[in-house]
Amino acid sequence: MKETDLIDLEIVDALQSDPAAPWKEVAHKARLSEATVSRRWAALSQHGHAWTGMAYHPLRSRGFFVEIGVWGNQRDECADRLSQRKNVITVGTTTGDYNLFCIVIADSIEDLAAEFYNSFTELQLATTYRVSAFGHISGGVHWRQGLLADSSPRRPAPLDGRYLSEELTEDDKRVFELLSCDGRLPYAAIGKSLNITTAQAKRSVNKLISHGHGLFRCDVARPLFDYPLGLVVLARCPIDQVEEAADFFGEWRETRFCASVISETNLILVLSLHSLSNGNDLLKRIDKAPVQFHVVDCLLYTSDAADDGESVD
Repeated sequence: MKETDLIDLEIVDALQSDPAAPWKEVAHKARLSEATVSRRWAALSQHGHAWTGMAYHPLRSRGFFVEIGVWGNQRDECADRLSQRKNVITVGTTTGDYNLFCIVIADSIEDLAAEFYNSFTELQLATTYRVSAFGHISGGVHWRQGLLADSSPRRPAPLDGRYLSEELTEDDKRVFELLSCDGRLPYAAIGKSLNITTAQAKRSVNKLISHGHGLFRCDVARPLFDYPLGLVVLARCPIDQVEEAADFFGEWRETRFCASVISETNLILVLSLHSLSNGNDLLKRIDKAPVQFHVVDCLLYTSDAADDGESVD
């Protein structure tokens, strides 16, 4: 397996500032040659260590956070089947009575509920599970490692009210699906793959971005980038302050996922850890946060079965 090094990390950090940027711009930010950046990225991508893709805009990201109790060999089977689903963006194993979790994304909670309860047959392997619904994501989509001089998070643009109820055409949906697998596909390659013109592909991509349907992101197999562990924090906030808390924690560099949810524990936070002691430090930071926040449960996140479609075990 290819080992990652500081140069790889800096290339990824440069891409995280703009995942669709030309190689010339990425090379300038990473202080490397275009050839080096292109060659290194090809190796990272080929080995599944890092990837770019189009994701739902965080404010349009509706879905379920599902905690699952499933034991023995059935846990691995359940995780594998969940990770094959296109709308499951993360599957991870944790400590505790619920030893597996997944995050499922959809356009509509109603459509997702119908699909989830009717076709997620892998959950029949579980002893128990519970579902928390969220209407948007407050953090994790636009995270950055923070290695380069310009290391501020790339905050998504606010949604334009004119397009909130806009429906995507079938071509738009196909372009989105193609870009979700590779956010750096050239317009010509998109057009050829979908049998549309390069101009149509460009218009569709511009629409998806400018109308707030999606955004480009760059992510990594975090255990290979010095994040071997994680922390799943289930918390309770006053209802009138939960969005403020979600926005606060969503800005943390360690945040992989943060959302207010409809549940007894109404805030879920998933953090990346360098080590167990790093987890203690983060819990101290949480305790000192300037928001009303009561931790109900805290689970060690030990490994990924899948993260945004990429296998990282």
